[in-house]
Amino acid sequence: MKFLEYLPLLIIVAVTLLYVLIPKSTKPLYKKIFSIYFVAIAVIFIIGREYIAYKYNGTPVPDSFWNLNTGWTNIITIAYLVPAAIFFLVIYIRTIRFTKEIILKWFIGFSIIPISLGFMVALFIFGFGYGYRP
Repeated sequence: MKFLEYLPLLIIVAVTLLYVLIPKSTKPLYKKIFSIYFVAIAVIFIIGREYIAYKYNGTPVPDSFWNLNTGWTNIITIAYLVPAAIFFLVIYIRTIRFTKEIILKWFIGFSIIPISLGFMVALFIFGFGYGYRP
C-alpha cells in the first residue's frame, strides 16, 4: 500500500469529518456515528482495493481486474458520497432555518456552490482516480 495513492481519499475523509464534527446543532451521538461510518467506509475501501490488487498481482492485468476494481469503487462511491451529501444538505437546511438575518441566509445558501464543486471533485477522484478502467 502506497500512502500517496490514498492521500486524496484521506483529504476527502478529513473534510467530511470537519463538516460532521464542527456544527454545534448536531448531537454528539450523531457526530460519533457519522465519524465512525465515514472512517469505516474509507478503511473498507482501502482494504478491498488492496485485496483486489493483491489478487491480480502481475502483468498483464486482465480485464476482470478492471471490472472488479471499477465495481468496487462504484459501490464505495455510493456508500460514501450519498450519505455525505444528505448529511451536508441537512446541516445547510438547519443552518439556514435557524439563522435570523436574511443576508446571512443568502451567504449560507450561496456557499453550497463550493460544496457542490467539492462533491464533484470527490466524485471525479473516486470515479477516475480509483475506479478508472482503460
